[in-house]
Amino acid sequence: MENNQGTGYLKVQTVSAEGAFPVVGAAVIVTDSDGGSVASLRTDRSGLTETLALPAPSRLLSQSPENGGIIPYSTYTVQISRDGFYPVDDYSVPIFDGITAIQRANMIPLSEFAPIPPNPRPQNVETPGYEDLQNNGGGEF
Repeated sequence: MENNQGTGYLKVQTVSAEGAFPVVGAAVIVTDSDGGSVASLRTDRSGLTETLALPAPSRLLSQSPENGGIIPYSTYTVQISRDGFYPVDDYSVPIFDGITAIQRANMIPLSEFAPIPPNPRPQNVETPGYEDLQNNGGGEF
C-alpha cells in the first residue's frame, strides 16, 4: 500500500440532563494513544467543539485482508471538564479515515453536600431472607 496515512475527524458534544441542555465552555483535551497532547478545545453555546482533523490509518487498510495486522482506525483519549460538573474521560475513541466521529458526553452536575450531623443516628439495615440476628443472640452490628 502506497499511502497508509489518512485523516479522520472528531467533534465533541457536551450536554447535561440527558441531552436537554448544552454545556457551554467545557474544556476538551484530546491525547493520542501514547499520551501526547493533540489539541485543547472549548465547547460553544451549543455544547459543540470545532471539528478536529486527526491522523488515522488509510481506509484502504480495511479493504484488504493482507494489511499487515494494522487496525483500520486510530484511538484517542478525550478528557472533558467544566466547573460545576464531574469530569469525563473517554478512552479509546476510534477515529476512522474520512469519517467525522461525534463524541457525546453527558456531564453530571456536582451536588452541594449537606453537612453531616455531629451525632448521626445508627442505621439498622435488615437483609431480606435472614432472621433478625440482633434480637436472636447474634450480637450487635
